Amino acid sequence: MTLNIWLDTALQEMKSLEKILRTGYVLNITGYPVSTIVNSARNNGPDCIKPEGSNPVYA
Repeated sequence: MTLNIWLDTALQEMKSLEKILRTGYVLNITGYPVSTIVNSARNNGPDCIKPEGSNPVYA
């Protein structure tokens, strides 16, 4: 059920999405800092998801 909420592009309710992000519930996600290249929509490559360190932001 949570995965369906996460993938629902029509969902605009931030509370549901924030809860998923804060708990890392979806697929046991772990957050890592990434490069500032993700700040531009022009960039769409593997460098966008390359971790900038070994310490997770949340796990």
